[in-house]
Amino acid sequence: QTHLLILPVIQHEKDGAFKPMLVNTYQQLKAFCKSKGITFVDILPTLREKTEAGANLWINNDPHWNEEAHQITAEVLYPYIFNPQPPGPVPGQQ
Repeated sequence: QTHLLILPVIQHEKDGAFKPMLVNTYQQLKAFCKSKGITFVDILPTLREKTEAGANLWINNDPHWNEEAHQITAEVLYPYIFNPQPPGPVPGQQ
């Protein structure tokens, strides 16, 4: 079975903030996915938390994520891809 998974990438500004217009578009995409039953991996709260704590998650003078941001994103994404819940019983076995 195939599932659609949305992981949006959001730009960060040099002044340490996320552009309100981009956050608004991000929230609209999140609402659309929810209305259609599409899994939306909400990375924004984690990115905000890290940047507010002083982390620089972007390549200097560039909107692309650096290595730390990729690692954080992988940690957020992991449970969506590799459901850590134990599998249910095997059909036909006790």
